[in-house]
This record gives sequence, C-alpha cells and structure tokens, in this order.
Amino acid sequence: MAREAQEIVLDPWTCVPKKNEKYAKEAVELKMNNRAGTSLSPDFKRFPNVEVLWVNHNRLQSFTHLDTNFRIQHVYVQDNCLVSLTGLHALKFLRTLLAAGNQLRNLQKQIDVLCKFAFLTKLDLSGNPCSEEPDYRLRVLYHLPQLELHDRQAVKDSELTQANLVVPNLDEVSKPKPQWDPKPQGLLKNMSPAEVDCFTEARAIRVRMKKEEQEAYDREFRGGSRAPKLAEGDWGPMNKTAAAVREARLHRSEHELTHLTEWEKVEVTKWIAENCEPSLDTSNLKALMDTTSSTSDLGIGKRLDAATVSLEEGIGGEILLAGEEMADVFKLAGEDGVDNEVAAQWLVNQRWAFEDEDTLEMQIKDFFREAKKAEVNGQMAEAKQLSWKALKLEGVRTRRIESQATVVEEPPKVNKRGDIFPQLHVNMDQKGKTSVSKTAVR
Repeated sequence: MAREAQEIVLDPWTCVPKKNEKYAKEAVELKMNNRAGTSLSPDFKRFPNVEVLWVNHNRLQSFTHLDTNFRIQHVYVQDNCLVSLTGLHALKFLRTLLAAGNQLRNLQKQIDVLCKFAFLTKLDLSGNPCSEEPDYRLRVLYHLPQLELHDRQAVKDSELTQANLVVPNLDEVSKPKPQWDPKPQGLLKNMSPAEVDCFTEARAIRVRMKKEEQEAYDREFRGGSRAPKLAEGDWGPMNKTAAAVREARLHRSEHELTHLTEWEKVEVTKWIAENCEPSLDTSNLKALMDTTSSTSDLGIGKRLDAATVSLEEGIGGEILLAGEEMADVFKLAGEDGVDNEVAAQWLVNQRWAFEDEDTLEMQIKDFFREAKKAEVNGQMAEAKQLSWKALKLEGVRTRRIESQATVVEEPPKVNKRGDIFPQLHVNMDQKGKTSVSKTAVR
C-alpha cells in the first residue's frame, strides 16, 4: 500500500551512461519499463532525438512533458493505468502505439486523438474498456484506414470495405441541435481605423501573392521568361475552345524544343561555374562554345546548337542582364575578360538541340548504375540525386520522341442529310439503247 501511494518519476537520465548533453542528444531509444513509475520527468525535453519509448508495466495515468519530443515514432505503454492519450498530440510522426491493458474509455474520444497521427500503422488497444464497445474494430479501421496491424491482427482489405459500408450507417444517439448563434451585427462598423487598415492591407497582400503565384505558374509551364507571351485574355490551356488549347500547346512546345527549360538553365549555369574560370576572354568563350556543343557531360540531354550562333555578330548579338541591354559578349570580354555568370546567362538563352537517342539511353543507364552503387555503399543522398537526374533525362527523351512524332489531321467532316439518298434511273431510247442516270431524291 505504501508503494502504491508513493509517486515515482521516470527519469530518462537513468538510460544514458553519463549525465551530460552529448549523451542526451545522441539517445534515440529509452527503456524505462517495469519501474512502477507514475509520471514522466520534465527532463524529457533534454532528449530531443528520441524515437523509441518503452514505458510498459508501470503505473502511468497520462503522458506529460512530451511536447518537444516530436521525433518519437514508437511508444510501448502496455499494462499501465492510462485514462487518456491526449499527451501524445505532439508526436506527429508516431508509427507504433501499443497501449493494451490500460483504462482507456470512450472510443470516439480516443479515435479523435488517434486521427491526428497520419503515419500510424500499428495500434493495440486490446484490454481497454473502449475495446468492448459495439463495432469496435470496424470503427477504428474506418477512421484509421492506414493501419496495417490492429490489436495484433493484420488488417485485411475486406475489413476496410466492410467498415466503409457499416460505420457511416451506424445508429448514433441523436444530439440536440445547436442553437443558432447569429453573427454580431455591426462588426465592421465597430472597428477602429487601425483595424480597418490591417484588414485592407491583408486583402492587398493576398491579391499580390495570388498574382505572383500565377506569374510563377506561367513561367514554369510556358518555358521561362523567353517563352512566347500569350495575348491579353488568352489563358492558353485554360481556354475552353479546342483551337486555343492546341495553339497554346504548340507555342509552348516549339519553345521548349529549341531552348532550355528553367531546370536545364540552372544545371548549365552550375556546370559553367564549376568548370570555367571566373573571368573568360575571347578564346575561353570560343572553347566554352565548342565544349557545350560537343560534350554530353552537362547531364541535361541537350547540346548547344552551334549552327545558330553567329561569330560575326558577336555570338548572338545582345544579351539581357538586370534589365539593361549589353552589347556583344566578345567585346565585353576584351583583354580583361567577362564574368562567367554573364557568359552563362547569355549561353543558356541560345538555341539548344536534343542529344541523339543512343547518347540519351547511355546517360540514363549510367546515372541509374551510379545511383545503385551509391545506395549499396550507404550514400542515400547521392543515390537520390543520381536517380533524380536519370528521371529528368527520361523526361527529356520523352520530349525528344514527341517532337519527332507527326500529327495526323483528321479529314473534315461533311454534313450529310439523312432524308436525301441517290437513286439510279435506267432509260431506253427508240433504238433500244439504254442509259443510266443518277439523281438525288427525298
């Protein structure tokens, strides 16, 4: 009896070999089971990286001091005295919750808490009073369809189907209708001038953000800032007419076939910054042109279309930088050289051509092979980056194939009347000769 009245705090410092911040931050699993604990220590906030928590076979009635431990993914709290799960609200990455043998009641209240855990796949509430309520398993599976294991039993598709059919039609105790609470009259009239200004400014900010979002959307799906602009009032694919849809797609596709997309511009600019000198003279610019028009090391599936660049006109004429037109890149280079960022900005806006099919196929296979090696060596970040590049090149290859496809136009439809059909007439003259005539009759 004395032991039951005694309050025992579960201290996480007992799970590390030395009481300091280094061991606390490195701890990912805490085992404090079979200690007759009645509450959790406030020092849990000193253990921010804990992912697994064992507190089974204690005397806990609720969870406290876990507001900062959002990284916890697995909680084992069987055979305690829990009456509520609300203390777990901060564990947004929770995957496993084994809470069998507690005092959890009111199933709907517990479901309201558990619905917030989108990653929860293993749940055990057996041995609680709430598990004895009617249609317990079906109600849990209906509100938590992502569960894979419930009360130590695998979840079947047939059970999910049954839950979707039964639970919405369950007879529930009718609740009194809430009384209508009218909106306070004269709310805007009672606002101060400062409050009115705040609401006006907030509305202007929402309009501006919506406009910027639409402009970013247009730049992304119309091929960048150098893409052909649509006429005022023409929303391209959003237009309801089929002719406008085809025309908008044609303009966008033609620009993407001969120019770099935003992703490709970033990759080329990064490659130039890593492989070229900070300052480029005339010879360096010519070498850069030759390299980008012949090598496939850029990893974007395209090469510079050198045939469209005129050296006599200063490799393309004028470029646009910070809103000001600057003349001839070769003249800008001079003896001191031009910054590689200026050269990169000019180069990415020139015409580019697709690599041939064999080169693209070889690059894609190389990226996937290197990604596999990196994954085997445990370099997951590098493997993800290489796989991402391979998938990007597959998209480039798809655009190349589509650019070579021919569009077969359907023959124009001829409207025919259903009440008119041809009829043949056989005529015979006086000499016995016959002739055939064709007429249209109704």
